[in-house]
Amino acid sequence: SSETTLVYELTQSASRARLRLFTVSGRKILETHDLPVWKGLRHFDWDGRDDDGDGIANGLYFYQLTVWDVDGSQAHEVIDKVVRAR
Repeated sequence: SSETTLVYELTQSASRARLRLFTVSGRKILETHDLPVWKGLRHFDWDGRDDDGDGIANGLYFYQLTVWDVDGSQAHEVIDKVVRAR
């Protein structure tokens, strides 16, 4: 399958969340602001395509998840890696 589900948990509701995916060299390949932001276990279904709609190759990628507090005043960020293999 070319689809991947990225799972994250919010300990409190947020005003907004952004997910960005990068190649190992740092090139941004995907950015989405369409993430659920209420408290609890959440997920984002990714079709394995970049922002241009092209499928990406198998390999190591990095993601950056940024979540803003309910009042939008402070951002919290997680950066980690994800491997794409099909």
